[in-house]
Amino acid sequence: MLDDWSSPRTSNVFYLGDVLNIEASVSQADHQPLRLFVDSCVATLVPDQTSTPRYAFIENHG
Repeated sequence: MLDDWSSPRTSNVFYLGDVLNIEASVSQADHQPLRLFVDSCVATLVPDQTSTPRYAFIENHG
């Protein structure tokens, strides 16, 4: 997303210091209001959090 969340970015390239918007959600359905805590978040080339290279965005329990 763009820095103002108005639309998707046209490029998937990020540079050191660029803003990287991360969104997490959970389906609430008919439950009481829920809170979502993100302990860790990594970027990998494949959908396997243990693969390399691996880049941590959120670590040490947020």
